[in-house]
Amino acid sequence: MIRFVVRRLLTIIPILLVATMAVFAMQSLVPGTLAVELAGPAAGHAQVEALRHSLHLTQSLIERYWTWLTDALQGNLGTSFITHASVASTIASAWPVTASLVIGALLVSVILAPIVALLGANRPNGWFDRLTTVSASSAVAIPDFVLGILLLIIFGVTLNWFPLGGYVSPSTSVVEWLYHLVLPVLCLAVPLSAALARQLRYGLAEVLDQDYIRTAYAKGLRKVTVLTKHALPAAAPAAVTLLGIYVARLLGGAVIVEEVFGLPGLGQVTIQAILNKNFEVIQGVVLVFVAIALLANLAADVVTLWLRPRLLTSAILADA
Repeated sequence: MIRFVVRRLLTIIPILLVATMAVFAMQSLVPGTLAVELAGPAAGHAQVEALRHSLHLTQSLIERYWTWLTDALQGNLGTSFITHASVASTIASAWPVTASLVIGALLVSVILAPIVALLGANRPNGWFDRLTTVSASSAVAIPDFVLGILLLIIFGVTLNWFPLGGYVSPSTSVVEWLYHLVLPVLCLAVPLSAALARQLRYGLAEVLDQDYIRTAYAKGLRKVTVLTKHALPAAAPAAVTLLGIYVARLLGGAVIVEEVFGLPGLGQVTIQAILNKNFEVIQGVVLVFVAIALLANLAADVVTLWLRPRLLTSAILADA
């Protein structure tokens, strides 16, 4: 297992390099020059050139990328040319909001999806099974911003159960923090829960036809015991893999959801950085998002191998 994890970690490095190189290369495709925009329309040629030298813009793209990379390896993601704030501090201040959304959506989905899948598998092709199948397909297809607006209209405006936006730090009030996160977390959790429930339901349909499940019933085990202790663990690996892949979608969805609900997380930081051509912040956010998505995929693979140890040998041979 350790050998497998180390090999997967080594594959993350080139992916991170490619992602950050791509963002760095985009700077050369943006019209205009950063020095001219920062100096302002009234600045003369000498002022612009002096600013270019101070920002190291006279170096080639490769030289600037190498400088950024060596600093990043030391934990320094640079300083924003726009806000003059440390990129690392900007990300650190906004990250707790995004982490609250993503982790909350994951927890809700991991709890809700197995319950829905097991209830559907308890009575195959029953009314609940059919209803959840149709509902899951619809929930997966709804865009995050549409679902967010619907939740605001129904629970924020019409019923007035939850606030229309804003964020309260848990250090101020844990209750208010949870209260303000309910709708945005649901907005992210509904599509993920639907996808996981659908995947688990398909897996359970295959597992319940296996001989060892019939043997378990023949031994007199209760149906709930067979479903939870035998069928669900066997059907879980495919759903765990899907969960690891879905983390990247959650991070992307958080960008939209934070804008809809007015949350000061990495989503708003990213959008403002794009609008202001704040490439230093974009570079740092991309690095964080890609790293988290890759580590989530690795964690999903490890859990899958733990659920099915026989896959470990084949995975190591495939990587060799």
